[in-house]
Parts: sequence; structure tokens; C-alpha cells
Amino acid sequence: MQCCLLTIEAGFCCKTVPPSCQKGLKGLEKECTMFSRHFEPAFRGQNGAQDLELICLGDSLTYGYGVRRAQCWTELAAAASGWTLRNRGVCGDTTGGMLSRMRELLREEPGRRDERYFLLMGGCNDIFYSGRREGAQENMAAMVHQLFAVGETPIVALGPGLGGVNYPHSWLSLTDFPAAEALVRDYEDWLERFCEAFGVRWIDFRRDFRDAAGRARTELYLDGLHPNEAGHRMMAERVARVIAVMEREQMNA
Repeated sequence: MQCCLLTIEAGFCCKTVPPSCQKGLKGLEKECTMFSRHFEPAFRGQNGAQDLELICLGDSLTYGYGVRRAQCWTELAAAASGWTLRNRGVCGDTTGGMLSRMRELLREEPGRRDERYFLLMGGCNDIFYSGRREGAQENMAAMVHQLFAVGETPIVALGPGLGGVNYPHSWLSLTDFPAAEALVRDYEDWLERFCEAFGVRWIDFRRDFRDAAGRARTELYLDGLHPNEAGHRMMAERVARVIAVMEREQMNA
């Protein structure tokens, strides 16, 4: 199946199941499967009564390490979209920590399944600490399927990738960054295949942090690992575009 032009432009994709739930988009939009009923909340947007919420679970890329709170992508995207974005990033955390915190949140705050989404972005720290990507893959898959099991809607974010230069000096004794760069690329490629296989929306931040030749746009990085304020603005713009596409899709359903 091909994704509609709107989703391609926004930098995310969706794949739906079952075929009975598929609906074609008209005009310039190519055939794209829409949400199954499992994924269909009532969208209200900025002018509606329902407060739609995106819970952002992650590590320092979500927390906004090194930038002012007001300049973090979650704050900027919330202002642009009218949604509530809850920043649940923890610097240095792994996907195992994210999985544990997600379970706690679900226990503490049940019953908002038609009003909220979970945005999951993590895995780099798993690779930095272990030199492997398998643990991150297992935990991300577990989070997605556990959210599905309780009627919640996950969205997966593919991080910006590594900047290739100016890595924190204190990390150099812990991490083989050239090897980690390749593992992160393989991990994010796997995440994309995983989302395609299981009908999960994803947001691809890599597009904003690479030039046409695939090289890292180092001017968007603070230290080779974390986006600077300009990078956070790019991320916020992409998230806001994805939210707008989700709203338009539901209006056309």
C-alpha cells in the first residue's frame, strides 16, 4: 500500500488493518489506509471542547537537554497545535525505563483512551550503554503492543540520529560513537519496518537533520547527540504538521 501524499509530506506514515476499515482518499491523495476503529478518537482540534493529549515518553531528546523549557519541541508543538503535550522525557533513560514508566502512568491515569496518544522515542541510550540494538527493539515492541492491548494509541518517533562530531568528552570512554552511529541507523530502519508491519504511525525526525546527501546537518546539533534550539524548532514543526494531518484524516473519514 502507498501512503497518501499528505502523510509523506508530513514525514510520517500509517498502515491500517483490517482491509474492511480501509478508505481511499480523493483528489491528489493516493490510496492510504485509515485508522481502524481501534485508533479512532474524536478529533476536536484547537477550537473544540475536547482537550487532546500527546504523552511524550523518551529520554533527553524528548526532555530537551540543553535548551530552555520554552524552546523544547514539546512546548513549541503544543503552542502550534492547540494540543496538550506532556513531556515525560528523562535524560539518560533507556527503553526499559520508558517501559516501566509507561506502565506506572497507565495504572495511575486510566480511562482517557479517546483523548490521548502516546509518542514513544528512545533507544539511543540502550545502544550507547550496551553496544547492541536488540534490547531497544524488544522494549519498543513491548510498549507498542502493551498500549494496543489496553486500547491506547501509540505513535513512534524516529530520532534525529547522531551528529557525527562534537560528542561529549565524558562519553568518549563509554561509547564507541562510530559503531554507535551505524547501530542507531540500523535501529531506526528497523523501527520503520516494525511500524509498517503492525500499522503504527511514525514520525521521522531524521528528514530534518540530514541534507540531500544524507549527511548530518551539524548546525542543528548542540553536541553531536542533542538538538539545539533550531533543531527543536524543526522537530516541533514536524509534530505540528503530523497532528494537522491526523485531524484532516479524521474529518475526511
